[in-house]
Amino acid sequence: MNRLAQPSFYYARATRIGATLAAAAVVVAAAAFDPATSAPLLARLAVLIGRMAVDALSIVLAAAPFACAGALCAALLQRVTRGRAAAAAVGALFAPGCDCSMNGFAPALRHCSAPLAGAALVWGAACNPVALVATAMVLGRHVLYARAAGGFAAACLVALAWCFVREREPRPQRADECRRGDLCASAERAVLSLVPAALIAAAVVTAFPALVRATASPWSAGLAGALLSPCSSADPMLARIFARAPAAQAAFVIAGQCLDLRQSLLVARTFGARRALLAWLCGTIGCIVAAAAA
Repeated sequence: MNRLAQPSFYYARATRIGATLAAAAVVVAAAAFDPATSAPLLARLAVLIGRMAVDALSIVLAAAPFACAGALCAALLQRVTRGRAAAAAVGALFAPGCDCSMNGFAPALRHCSAPLAGAALVWGAACNPVALVATAMVLGRHVLYARAAGGFAAACLVALAWCFVREREPRPQRADECRRGDLCASAERAVLSLVPAALIAAAVVTAFPALVRATASPWSAGLAGALLSPCSSADPMLARIFARAPAAQAAFVIAGQCLDLRQSLLVARTFGARRALLAWLCGTIGCIVAAAAA
């Protein structure tokens, strides 16, 4: 049985609400429009929806093995660290999961020095082992090296910048923000986190194909990565769809982990707003380094 706190409950409820609204919209449209004029439009809409569903499903299926492997390994690693600062720092630096696993390491990292904590968060989110393997398999070694260069530059710059920040202690995190989930819950969250971004990306590619050609620039690709990234292991699949040039693909995968709202909010509530802003600026420089290296 699903409890209210489990993510599958919210997705099931959202699915039921969406299905009800869609059915109501179909009934209203059928009553309001002439079938002779609306049938061709409905046929084209059905084709677009089918194409979008196929694209979204392909993204989820391609990224799910990487996301599950990363989530399972990250959950095991979090259990090994058990809140110890040094172990958490090592775990975050080499976290074999998506950037979502950083939520488990962040509370223990508050007991480390700020430069080490910042470097661990940035590197663990952008260049964890699973993300690097996925990048090499999907985008090739050239983009892999560019991603590693951009992530390394961002992590080093964050460590350097945080050495000069003295900020008041942020509010303590709630217990439900810091607790460790079991392995099945971690895998479930990892896979379900792919669905919204996959649907959005498939809708954009299907309805506005010109936008895909517009992301040839590393700047536009970086913006797309910051807005659409579901997790670091799925970024290579989306980068392959939204960007053709290696420089744009490298900017996409780094921006998805260094400039996205989720990571910035995690850093802000754990280490303060000033350090979060510095991390965001350093991530921007990391994107530039990745694009230049590609």
